[in-house]
Amino acid sequence: MLVQLRILSTFVILILGTTICKCQENNSEGILFLDKPFSEIKALAKEQNKLIFVDAYTTWCGPCKRMSKEIFPLKNVAEFYNSNFICTKIDMEKGEGLDIAKQYAVRNYPTYLFISCDGELIHRSLGSKPADEFIQDGKNALTPNLQLIGKIKYARANSENEKIVDDLFIMMDELAISPDSIVLKSFIDQVKAEQIINPLTFKIINKYGVGLDTKAYKFQKDNYAKLVSVYSKDTINTAFKDYIHRNLDIYAKRGNKEEYQKFKTEMTELKEVKLDDEKIWLTDINYYKLWKDLPALEKTYLNGTEKYCWDDANKLNSIAWTLFEKSSDKKVLLKADKYILRCLELDENGSYLDTRANILFKLGNKSEAKMVAEKAILLLKKEGQDSSDTEDLLKKINSNN
Repeated sequence: MLVQLRILSTFVILILGTTICKCQENNSEGILFLDKPFSEIKALAKEQNKLIFVDAYTTWCGPCKRMSKEIFPLKNVAEFYNSNFICTKIDMEKGEGLDIAKQYAVRNYPTYLFISCDGELIHRSLGSKPADEFIQDGKNALTPNLQLIGKIKYARANSENEKIVDDLFIMMDELAISPDSIVLKSFIDQVKAEQIINPLTFKIINKYGVGLDTKAYKFQKDNYAKLVSVYSKDTINTAFKDYIHRNLDIYAKRGNKEEYQKFKTEMTELKEVKLDDEKIWLTDINYYKLWKDLPALEKTYLNGTEKYCWDDANKLNSIAWTLFEKSSDKKVLLKADKYILRCLELDENGSYLDTRANILFKLGNKSEAKMVAEKAILLLKKEGQDSSDTEDLLKKINSNN
């Protein structure tokens, strides 16, 4: 019996020791991100009565890598997030991430989602930031009157108050998400035509208003001359221009072909307003991406990249990577290689070299792909960036020789 008790005691000590070590290990490694299906993550959150924290990232996102390398491993960050949330990292461009990105309108990276066990979005934040600001994001998610969902509910109950509505929409703007449609519709439904002269009302309608048939938009078109007499022609033209581009983008992301084309046609009715061709080009790209119209997407990229993005290394890299991922057309891939070469002229770094190595490998240029991948790995390590994806690519290249 004594022997059995000693064995049991030793077993308990081992288990406790392992658990303690595991906890210490987790703290030393930073935030404990669980690699499980999202359904299991939600079940665990329900069981532990916690919110879910999702680091919504992509493999090509530099700020995402910075957060993973410099912020997530910090002890104070890990202690706060591990104590208060069920944490997971999800690539928004593959697997479950594709549906999650669509469901929660994730378009900027990194985005941080705070979600209930039932899948309701409670709060969100985004961007690379210092540890104290990142911890504050988590605290806001735990505080009802600071949560995004709390502010939305408050504005829905007070949608006649233009200041409350404007404050919410400013917050949503900063989070790179569309204004709450219920608040916006309720606000516009309550606005009388004569109120549109009020500066804050005018701002909300022109910056956030959606739809050709809203009375606000129709009023402004019908009273263009009066508005110009109150605000000046430049002010009104700028307001209409911003309104049109914003709504064009919204229609493109909705993916309704008829609605999008109708708006593109009718937005030219006000001849005094000169629209931005580059913004129209970008919304066309969003539209073709959403509808998975690859030929149209390729054509749109090829028609506008050199005109609008030739001196922007980050945009060139993003376009080259998109074409690499989506296209198998050699002519298109050669264009992608041209874009990334221009990108490297502007700024040679490991991430951009990684893009070129992938393009070259897909083109079948294995020897040059190998040289570029090796150079990318050296630069990524020198820059303190994660080189594992490029190392995997190099293994593929070598195994294909």
